[in-house]
Amino acid sequence: MKFTSLLICFLIIMHLNSSAQKRHSEAYETGIVLLDLHSSLGLYKDRSFVTQRIPVFIGGDYGADKNFSIGAFGGWSQRTFKDAGFPSYDVNYYYYGGRISAHLTEVLAQKTILKFNPRTVDIYGTVWFGRQVARQITFSGSNFIDSGGVTIFGAYAGVRMYTMYRVGILVEFGAGPFGIFNVGICAKI
Repeated sequence: MKFTSLLICFLIIMHLNSSAQKRHSEAYETGIVLLDLHSSLGLYKDRSFVTQRIPVFIGGDYGADKNFSIGAFGGWSQRTFKDAGFPSYDVNYYYYGGRISAHLTEVLAQKTILKFNPRTVDIYGTVWFGRQVARQITFSGSNFIDSGGVTIFGAYAGVRMYTMYRVGILVEFGAGPFGIFNVGICAKI
């Protein structure tokens, strides 16, 4: 029974993979949908900062043009703070917003000696914009949730490398709303 279930799942994945290969043969092209799930490493200099849970972010982009895509992102992270003379407390950060990406693989191949395989590599620059909302439970006895939000901006240079046709890894460097180094998995539909 387990073998049959695994075989059926394998055949479904292979069918989806082959149909997607017919639709989108390049790592990036007009009309493609790119999805990503990643985490971020950042620099935090607050002296009250004690720990951080691994942040989780999800995003999606639509290939609006030959070299540009538009998309949205959302995410969550949590930090624990300890002020002198007070108990430690957790603050949850929620992120949401949009992003615009310029896909540079083809341009780099034409203008430089860098020759990447456009079927498996997508080099891009992204501008992020949105909101970060902080929420914490206050210790006033009423468990009132205190929140505040700030506008966030950032820019990253990144690469998506597809190891199988539809699934790959992404790496981004830059200064942004939630870190300086992002690593995750990506997929194209």
